[in-house]
Amino acid sequence: MRKPGGFDRAGGGRRVPPPQGGQDKTVLFVGLGLGLVALILLFVVYGSSSGTAPEGRDRSADASLKESMEEAQRVANAGNIQAGLDLLEGALRDPAHRTSQFLSQCRSLAEEYRKQIAFEREALEAIEDFDRRITASKAEKTAMSRADAFWRECNDLISKYGRTAKRSVLEGWRTDLERWRGTNAQDVWQNDYNYTRERIKTQFLNTENFSQAVKDWRRFAEPFNAPELKAKVESELRAIDELAKKAATKLVESAGSGPLARQKLESAMDRFTETEGQKIITQKLKTLP
Repeated sequence: MRKPGGFDRAGGGRRVPPPQGGQDKTVLFVGLGLGLVALILLFVVYGSSSGTAPEGRDRSADASLKESMEEAQRVANAGNIQAGLDLLEGALRDPAHRTSQFLSQCRSLAEEYRKQIAFEREALEAIEDFDRRITASKAEKTAMSRADAFWRECNDLISKYGRTAKRSVLEGWRTDLERWRGTNAQDVWQNDYNYTRERIKTQFLNTENFSQAVKDWRRFAEPFNAPELKAKVESELRAIDELAKKAATKLVESAGSGPLARQKLESAMDRFTETEGQKIITQKLKTLP
């Protein structure tokens, strides 16, 4: 094996002894080479000392901000969205988080909470106004005669604010209103049938929530002892069954038999309960692993 010194700088052949008078150039080249090595080492050391620190700070900022976001979500999911927003805003103001890659996600989550808080406030005002008016009407003994109008308004409020904290207030009034409407007259349903049909179509059938459509039709008919209404509602339920069967068949075909088929079908099952579509999905699930 040849010694490394036995090769010239290009890596080929034996090194030719420098000619007389070239010693100074050799010393110069060696000095430049050593200087270049030292400069490279200086960059490496400087880069590792100055470059690693920001990266370390970024990781620390990421971990800290991520922890703050998770805590905010936990608090918000427990029902206190304002407290969750306060945590996010505090984290966004913290200078230690300025280098975190999660800043944009944190801002988006905070904006989502602000919108939800505003929506909850809007719902609270609307529901409290409805509650005051119907309570006053009940005290004035006019609620029975106004039950139809109150019932429609109550359903509209539930449709819009049914996922907010005050939903139970509306649900309670709707139960009373349906009882009052049934007491007013046995044929009162005729005035509300078309409205109910359109509402169920818009709110549930257009979104293929067949299960809720069935439940609403049955709830509408429950206070009335009217054979004609019963026949009409049964006709509506048969029509819903036909729609549910078509939608379920299409869903089963699109789900296929791959690894995600069961998950897709099971997640959709709630929309088909109490319909013929439920049977189609159940039968398909029995064939999946």
